[in-house]
Amino acid sequence: MSRRLPFEIGNYYHIYNRGANKGAIFSNHGEYIYFLRKMKQYLTGLEMVCYCLMPNHYHMVLRSISENAISRFILRLSTSYTQTMNLKYERSGVLFQGTFKAKCISSQEGMLHVCRYVHLNSCVASLVIHPDEWPYSNWHEFTGRRMGSLYSPSFLQMLHDLKINYRSFVLGQLANGGLDSFVQPYIFNEE
Repeated sequence: MSRRLPFEIGNYYHIYNRGANKGAIFSNHGEYIYFLRKMKQYLTGLEMVCYCLMPNHYHMVLRSISENAISRFILRLSTSYTQTMNLKYERSGVLFQGTFKAKCISSQEGMLHVCRYVHLNSCVASLVIHPDEWPYSNWHEFTGRRMGSLYSPSFLQMLHDLKINYRSFVLGQLANGGLDSFVQPYIFNEE
């Protein structure tokens, strides 16, 4: 799905992009933190459900609350971050590989599996053994270990209402290898 296509208000989307030529987009803690600050700054008309920043790509699950909010958010975030990194490293050109990718998530069950996939991304990539060890996702907000603002209280309320122990749900999949077949329609083959 191209970012030029409209995103339907109220729908949830798995958003993904990676570095140009599969290169790094984050090389140190400060760059992750800067990107997170920019995410927070530009997050208007959206609900951030979950995210995970990886050295050469990122995942986000967003809910559009206003027209064109997702496209506007990603454009502002990518442009701002790229300009900063180009200035910092005295480089020019693109940092991200083309247009971001997006897939609509059509069910609550799909949301659960995609969020679990996003939060386990650092483990599946063998960067850490346990999601508690990766500071660049909102796993810690989901599990009550950190009080951040880049997450959706309404999604956490849904988990509570459904009586889902999210921590157990995620860690159970980690014990089974980290990736389940249900998430396949919502992820991207090029990762």
